[in-house]
Amino acid sequence: MIEEDNFIFEQSIDNEINGIIWHSWCCGKFNAKVGDYNYAMDLSGNVYFKTKFDLCSLTEEYITFKKDGLWGLLDNNGKVIIPPISRRCLSGTLYDSYIADDDKWGIIDNKGNVKVPAVFDHNAGYNYFDGNYCIGAIDKKYGVVNIHNEVIIPFEYEFIRTYIDKGKYKDCLIVKKNGKEGIINIKNEIIIPFEYNYITESFKISNNKGYFIAKKNGKEGIINEKNEIMLPFEYERIDELSAETYFVSKNENEHFILDYNFNKIRDVNFDWLPSDDICDEDSVNNFITLNDDSWGLIDKYGNIIIDFKYSHLEVIYEKNEEIYLLAQKEHRSYGIIDINENIIVPFQYEDWQDGIKTGIKNDYKAIMIKKGKYGVINIKTNEVLVDFIYDYIYPFLDNKTTVAKYKGKWGVINKQGESIKYDLTKAKEIII
Repeated sequence: MIEEDNFIFEQSIDNEINGIIWHSWCCGKFNAKVGDYNYAMDLSGNVYFKTKFDLCSLTEEYITFKKDGLWGLLDNNGKVIIPPISRRCLSGTLYDSYIADDDKWGIIDNKGNVKVPAVFDHNAGYNYFDGNYCIGAIDKKYGVVNIHNEVIIPFEYEFIRTYIDKGKYKDCLIVKKNGKEGIINIKNEIIIPFEYNYITESFKISNNKGYFIAKKNGKEGIINEKNEIMLPFEYERIDELSAETYFVSKNENEHFILDYNFNKIRDVNFDWLPSDDICDEDSVNNFITLNDDSWGLIDKYGNIIIDFKYSHLEVIYEKNEEIYLLAQKEHRSYGIIDINENIIVPFQYEDWQDGIKTGIKNDYKAIMIKKGKYGVINIKTNEVLVDFIYDYIYPFLDNKTTVAKYKGKWGVINKQGESIKYDLTKAKEIII
């Protein structure tokens, strides 16, 4: 039986995500409002303090707060670590970007030391990498500085889109100059010349050789680290299907699978591979869809494992040979099947919690929706673990508990549906 008295939290002031500021969700901390106060808490029932200022819990050690429109940083006891300095919510990480009153960006550490003054006009630190460098723009030109505010890459590029963080390409950047993209290293040496419409962040490494998918003159191809063409620029789309294969579309009617040496394995009759579902190197499966939006499952060589007959299909649990998939037969009809299409959970659910794969991890527990209410099931046994009585349940991730909404109020529940009691009477008030 649910204990309604444990659901006491009102909507958060900023109403960012259904009333809960949830930046620190995976760290097991959150904040919510009761009356005039915002409470800083964790998912285990501990209340750190209360304050009338806006809060945004972020890390295990720090909680951000907002005063007079600016964000600062507190520790778990409410002590001010960084006074209100940033128009951007701070993260509490070792180094973080902040925005000053004049909309200029800089870098600050989590002790309040300004490492790089707020001089950038765009996204300082948005690609802060290797704990040493940050990307910023001055007068619409991009460059890189280190944490000592020394210019490492001159501010001469139209854009620095990303950095590469693999093997010997660590600290290499994809940059644009004179309307074309290329790759440079942190010494500003040209690795790939500026001659491409774009170069993807995705690339393969085998025997210390790098292959990059790029686009030139409107077509995609593959180049190596010496800028040699490995696959001609004559394709509409190239995707890494696995560590061993590529999915390639030459035109709207010609699609096939290539091996790592660019030999054709087979022609295929599906024409779209959802990029969000591309396999990692440890996986053997991938989702595909036909022109009629029917979903199926293939392996890394293009073999059809599950035929194209579902409105939606998603691997939500995969460990060794044990694989479970969320499947949709028709509108608002979801169930769970195994790799052999045995129905494990009947098609009786109208929706599922977004991020279901991340939330399940290794314990088979999935948040589903039935008749507009959230509950938790075991995808292996079809056992209902948490009754379908909640207005909303956030994924558990690595935590044993999570935030849930019941009859318009928020509280914390565990994976058995038991609510956690919070004693707010002893919470000390922090006046900043």
